Amino acid sequence: DSVRAFAAAYKAGSIVKSCQLNVIVNNAGIMQLPKFTPSQDGIESQFAVNFLAGYLLVEELIPLLKASASPALPSRIVNVSSAAHYT
Repeated sequence: DSVRAFAAAYKAGSIVKSCQLNVIVNNAGIMQLPKFTPSQDGIESQFAVNFLAGYLLVEELIPLLKASASPALPSRIVNVSSAAHYT
C-alpha cells in the first residue's frame, strides 16, 4: 500500500509541484530478517521490498515517466543492487 500511496501522491502533486518525472531510481533493500515476515499482501517481506516494490513503483509511474520524456531529456529507470549477496 505504501508504494501505491506514494505514486498517487506524486501524481497528484503532493510530493513535488512539477508534473514531470525523468528518473526513477529503485534502491530499496532489506536483508536477513530474523523470521518469516509477510508483507501486507502476504508475500515474504524481503522479496516484496527488494524486488516487487520497485516493479510496482515503475508500473504506477510509467505513464508519467513516458509523458515527461523528450529527445533532449529522455526518461530513465535505474535499478540498484547490493553486492552483499556475494560475500
